[in-house]
Amino acid sequence: MNKNQNIQAARWQKIAAVMQQKKLDIVLICASSQDFSFGFALTGLKPILYHYLFLDRPSGRLQKGYFVPHFLVNRLGLSDKPHVKTFDEKKIPQEFARFLKKCRKVGIIGPAPAVHFSLTPAELVFLDDDLWTVLNKKSPAEIAAVKKVTGILAETLNKAARLIKPGLRMDQVAEQLDREILKKADALAFPTLVESFHGQKNILCLLGWKAKILAKDIVYVNVGAEHEGFFADIGRTFFVNNPLWQKKYALVEKAFKAFVKALKPAIELHILPGLLEFELRRAGLSKCHLDKKYLGHSIGFNILNLPYIGEEIFTEEKLQANTTLSLVAHLEMEGQNLQLQETVLIGEKSGEILSR
Repeated sequence: MNKNQNIQAARWQKIAAVMQQKKLDIVLICASSQDFSFGFALTGLKPILYHYLFLDRPSGRLQKGYFVPHFLVNRLGLSDKPHVKTFDEKKIPQEFARFLKKCRKVGIIGPAPAVHFSLTPAELVFLDDDLWTVLNKKSPAEIAAVKKVTGILAETLNKAARLIKPGLRMDQVAEQLDREILKKADALAFPTLVESFHGQKNILCLLGWKAKILAKDIVYVNVGAEHEGFFADIGRTFFVNNPLWQKKYALVEKAFKAFVKALKPAIELHILPGLLEFELRRAGLSKCHLDKKYLGHSIGFNILNLPYIGEEIFTEEKLQANTTLSLVAHLEMEGQNLQLQETVLIGEKSGEILSR
């Protein structure tokens, strides 16, 4: 069994433990083309429309299987897999009621539509809040996949530096960057954001989406994508004929890099904003104000995974090795708003910015 199979087995074991703890008869994991995080983490299979995985104990032993619309079995490559059960997609509530007729308590994971269970008399127990941790730790192959999609976004931002010119509308830049991302990635995680920060102290007070880039400007670009089942999200601030602020931003990048390198397993999440603030001060940015309320979240199997990170977000969670995070610095310095966002790997001994 390779490392990827080992970590998938550990995820199933975590679900089995929760299943036993809550005395559930079966657990259904919904994977849809809109949100396939749990299903993909357990099997590596990206859904077409949607399908379910299940974990039950028909004869006292745990059994994994698939519950899939008839017309998708061959398209998903499941025709020769054991424990594949199918249903008529035109009679979904009836089919689910039939499948679950002997169950009293049913665990649900993922974006399962309520209508699927509208005729099912069993008690439904929703488990996302109990099991989000299974999405965090990743195998070497999964980390490589996150790094690959991050690399696609980094290439896109390198091209953004050449696109951002005075007189061009920001929505035009965003559309061009979207096209660049889709040349290599499977999908956008969200439409590319291009906003002017010039003279803006408050991030909520930005120039209009169709405004033109100024002769002297400060422009923030945020890009996100999904490729081969994995997500990344990065953002940079660009400077148009503004060398003074570009030099100050270089200090921000230096401080952020030092902050990430210092991240190690077992550091408590709620102290991360303070660690970044320390590095900013050490870089000579004493007049820089960091918004410590929100610093990011976990990322990888979805664009937004728990836990959230911030000084006022109470959590007992700690950094773990082989996890990936989206970390963002919202800064205000001398009346100017600046921002930097990176997808980061927490390694065994230090952190790594995956776009570098």
